[in-house]
Amino acid sequence: MTQTLTGTTGPRTGRRAGASIGLYLLLVVAGLVVVTPSLLALPDPELTTRISLGLTTLALGAAGLVLLPRSRLRVATVLPALVMGASFCAGSALTLDRLASGPRMNEQLTGPFAEEIVLLIGAVSALLVARNRLHGPLDGLVIGFGVGTGLAVMQVVLSAAEPPEAASVGVVVLWQVLSGLATQAVPGAVLGATAAYVLVSRGRRWDVVIAGLAALLVLHLGWEASLLVLSGRRAVPVVLLLFAVGIALLLITRRVATRFEAQEAAAVRPAVRG
Repeated sequence: MTQTLTGTTGPRTGRRAGASIGLYLLLVVAGLVVVTPSLLALPDPELTTRISLGLTTLALGAAGLVLLPRSRLRVATVLPALVMGASFCAGSALTLDRLASGPRMNEQLTGPFAEEIVLLIGAVSALLVARNRLHGPLDGLVIGFGVGTGLAVMQVVLSAAEPPEAASVGVVVLWQVLSGLATQAVPGAVLGATAAYVLVSRGRRWDVVIAGLAALLVLHLGWEASLLVLSGRRAVPVVLLLFAVGIALLLITRRVATRFEAQEAAAVRPAVRG
């Protein structure tokens, strides 16, 4: 049955909450240790870089407002998720890039597995911090989207060493938004919803969990493979198709999560009346 994880109080609950916060802070600090030197090494951003970053951030935020349930968008929930994505997840992705070796094909086709694991760890940590406000998968959807968005924005910041030309700012922003949503925000949202479902549901359907995770990997692998095999304009139709598939996957996850929470709430009401 779905439940807010606030049903019990006491020393055990307090220790659990303290451990969750401690793990969250540890991951954030570890990420900042990796990310901060790279940030300090960046040159002063040019105007086009600032415009590109600002527009990308606004577009990702607007996408979240459109795609996510607004009733679950709370600062206390979203902010820790964004911080987790911009610190731990970005630091982990940066470390994996530095450790990557071998042909480019190996990096692009194995990278999605590592990135999904990083996003899952970040989403679970942020979920545990918010567990006292956690009602169900819809909260996980919001938190996971926040983690993925934080990672996407930080990766845009770290790539600011090569500022775009003024004439190509629009194209760069569009690509950053499409890529950030398809490979980070949407996977983070689905992973967050899946993790929340596992946390709050007693009658878990593991086939649903496995299907969601498999769909994410196929989407991310397809994205990377299309960029590896195709180039220039030939990749555009495939990328747009995969982006549409990613958005559809998020909306399907939201619908399933909404139905799940409604069914669980309906099952709880007779017990409460009794």
